[in-house]
Amino acid sequence: MGRSQDGKVTAADHAIRITGAFQAAIQKAIVVASQGSMVTFGIVPNAPETGYGYIHMSPEVTDGIHKVNAFVEKPSSDVAAQYVASHQYL
Repeated sequence: MGRSQDGKVTAADHAIRITGAFQAAIQKAIVVASQGSMVTFGIVPNAPETGYGYIHMSPEVTDGIHKVNAFVEKPSSDVAAQYVASHQYL
């Protein structure tokens, strides 16, 4: 993880290819964080994976922003497949 001087943290193992969309997401996150919420980013899984954790999201609150229902660490392959099929997990 990288930590900037102002305390923000970013993971070091991601390749950001669509920088404009990422920058727009950061701008939305700044607004939400400035209102006192913790912000995290997730990616839409394209296949079940047992080596990662999943973010269970609530229905959209506003403009691509969701509340987090739960973090689930490294599910079994059957459970991971259910998560991907549900479209409720990042």
